[in-house]
Amino acid sequence: MDNTYLEYFCELLNNEVPLDTYTAQSFYYKIKNEIIPPLKSEISKNLMSLNKNSKHDYLDYVVSEIERQDYLKDVGVQYIGNHLVKYDINIDDILNFNVISTDPVFCHKIYDIHYKDMEPYSPEKDAAFKLQSDFVLYFCKITADEIIGYCNSKKTSSTTLSNIDMKDENLFKRKRLDELIEYLDMPDPVYDAIYLFNYKHLLTYKELFHDEIIENLIHLNSEQKKSYLDFLLHILRHYKYPNSKQLI
Repeated sequence: MDNTYLEYFCELLNNEVPLDTYTAQSFYYKIKNEIIPPLKSEISKNLMSLNKNSKHDYLDYVVSEIERQDYLKDVGVQYIGNHLVKYDINIDDILNFNVISTDPVFCHKIYDIHYKDMEPYSPEKDAAFKLQSDFVLYFCKITADEIIGYCNSKKTSSTTLSNIDMKDENLFKRKRLDELIEYLDMPDPVYDAIYLFNYKHLLTYKELFHDEIIENLIHLNSEQKKSYLDFLLHILRHYKYPNSKQLI
């Protein structure tokens, strides 16, 4: 089981002096765009190799690893509110990396400047360091919450699907369906491309999945057929699969 990106993520959360290496902007970019997407894919890949009973244990492990890191757990947007008001900055511009275009002066002179490059012992350097330190604490909190929420959604998803499985688990084959669920659990389109969601593989998979559906329907009575088809539709709606009509 690979936990490479989980370790990277925890290192960033637990870094006591991130501004020695990053600015507030570059720290958030690193954790948001270079760590979180592959971390989510790493979590999904690990889940694919586990049985149902082990999935929850693994997700609990990921959450506990994150929560035991030494970042502040009670930092909300109000923690940086005074900076937003003072410099008239919109939090959405910060979180969407638009601040460089909406206020380049703030960005280049306060928010995204390395404090070591500023004049020593100057009020400007002190102000930039204080602001960036507060933003880093906020970024740690919201990105940690994002991964914790992602893990909890996986647990909820697994529980919901397992409850439905219990109803009809002995009535139909589901090898191809389980493969589909594994593929749909892959969150990153970069990773999706090497699995189900390129056109060539989809055509092959469609035939196999259709064969499984037809074989199941042959052996089910009218009530069971309805239950089975409702079950399939629930799965596809749950994952919001965009090409569900191609598969059923």
